[in-house]
Amino acid sequence: MKVQDINEGGGYLLENKTRLNLPVLGYIEPVNLHMRINLFDNYSLKKAFLNLRSESYFLKGELKKIKNDLYSLHLETPLQKIEKSLFIKEDLINSLFLPISFNFLPLKKKVTFYVYDPFLEKKMKITLFNKGRRTMKNFKEKAYLIEMDVEGVKGKLYVDYQGRLLYEEFLGFKFIKEEPRLLFSKKTSSSIDIAQILAIETEKLPEPEKLHYLKIKIRGIKKEWIRED
Repeated sequence: MKVQDINEGGGYLLENKTRLNLPVLGYIEPVNLHMRINLFDNYSLKKAFLNLRSESYFLKGELKKIKNDLYSLHLETPLQKIEKSLFIKEDLINSLFLPISFNFLPLKKKVTFYVYDPFLEKKMKITLFNKGRRTMKNFKEKAYLIEMDVEGVKGKLYVDYQGRLLYEEFLGFKFIKEEPRLLFSKKTSSSIDIAQILAIETEKLPEPEKLHYLKIKIRGIKKEWIRED
């Protein structure tokens, strides 16, 4: 996070580069995520950039303010390119990050705000509750415990007194801060598989080898997202 020089238009810059090694279907899949967000002096969105890459997939996105409440969105994946205009009024506009510094959350108070995610095309309600100071096992730093609710999905965060994330539990995952040089020197275990964790259990089909055809009903996604092939 940094304040932009007035010669560069002023405002603020938020940038995040994340590297992940994910065990998927018996292999270690390296994933690189780069996000860059430019804000005006009043913290409203000026331009956002997202680039996610793995060996077999990529997602590039750019959201740019045109004027007033009008924005342009560009998305590109291996299968398609999307160019469209969006009209977004009053909501905070962000994707994949919380637009506040955790150390400014008031103690014993709930803070609720709404975020419009242009890549998911969805408005989300986020509630944060700072429960106060805690001592964490395996961490020397003292921390604040923050309970998080994203559209009814619960999670908890521990952040240091500067607002930096130390530990997070969300959607069944645990994220723990470690020094990169120590983290990537470790041998990555593939005993846990992301695909198996995210897979949805279904009823077992009786004698599947005797089936002549299979009809599947899918709910909850837009039909234009399904390709005929």
